[in-house]
Amino acid sequence: MVPAGDPQPPLSLTFNTQQRHAVERANALRQLPRIAGVLGAEKFDTTVEPKLVRARSIVTKTRRRQVRVLLELGESVQVEASLTRDGQEVASQLFTPLARGRRSLRFEIPEELKAGSARLVLT
Repeated sequence: MVPAGDPQPPLSLTFNTQQRHAVERANALRQLPRIAGVLGAEKFDTTVEPKLVRARSIVTKTRRRQVRVLLELGESVQVEASLTRDGQEVASQLFTPLARGRRSLRFEIPEELKAGSARLVLT
């Protein structure tokens, strides 16, 4: 459905909200920082919409537990993974800037973490 008063209805049919934001604002601000400053806009818009392709928990041949995540990235990003259990951070890992495209992340689960539920958050 096209929003009322939308100046470019075909764009809404082709792009989702985040992609449209990038086309109409974020990309221009990133490429024209001086003009962004004159307009009083933030220099860089850090909104990124990665697509989760797959996530799974495995046990390696060396008996280590890992969470493997496959992401589809539209631009280069830096990812921080944080594993929490009962509201306490158990482990974290910083992944160096990942180039655009499909990228696989491997997060090692600490050996001292016994079976049960935990939450892995990527930011």
